[in-house]
Amino acid sequence: MEIFKGLVTFFSKHYWFLLLIVVFISYGQILGMYVWKDDNAIFFKFTHLSEPAGYLGTGLFGGGPYRFSVTPYWFVYKIFGYENTVPFYVLTLFFYFLATFSVYKLFSQIISEKVGKLAGFLFAAGYIGSEGFMWLASSMIQSVSIILSSITLILYYLYSVKGKLYLFFLSLLFYFLTIQITPVRVHYLILVLILFDFFWIRKDLKIRSLLLFLLRTLVMTSIFFWVYTGLSDQRTTLVV
Repeated sequence: MEIFKGLVTFFSKHYWFLLLIVVFISYGQILGMYVWKDDNAIFFKFTHLSEPAGYLGTGLFGGGPYRFSVTPYWFVYKIFGYENTVPFYVLTLFFYFLATFSVYKLFSQIISEKVGKLAGFLFAAGYIGSEGFMWLASSMIQSVSIILSSITLILYYLYSVKGKLYLFFLSLLFYFLTIQITPVRVHYLILVLILFDFFWIRKDLKIRSLLLFLLRTLVMTSIFFWVYTGLSDQRTTLVV
């Protein structure tokens, strides 16, 4: 009984460690997986960087909506080669944990610590988009998009609470990074920010409050159009 109480106390103080354990239970099996589906295109790019390899684009950073898909894996390849796939899946597992932790922090910040712990635990359990996180070609994109989106929303929330202009500009910076690095997974984020601004930050229906809301919306949508109109993938340009 004392051991159980000690574990509860430990995990209450170090909740991230509990999330790490749940993530490993949920997705630790991927460390024994091999490449499948579009993962083969990722591995092809390691030795053919100048070739587009379908949707990935040319060069180390690629292009289009799937830009940077190869970039993190290429560095793993340069260190470990590609005969052993475990290091690639270790990388995706680590970033999935970071995505889980960011979900926990986002809901803890905006709603409450208790809700944040519940949201983080449910996300860590692997019920949400599990196949995508087992798939090298999409795992990093999804995890990084969740991490950057969460940071963007946390900063925007802090701006709404503290009213500090630098927090607004920081949130804009991370919003730009989010849609620049992982555009194919975050075309919806602009709507989340606008709705959050309208229902949370906008004080009332007075002219000044509405003008400030429209000004913030104009800045965000300008960044959105700037990034998305330059993409060649129909699925993302249709959003515009």
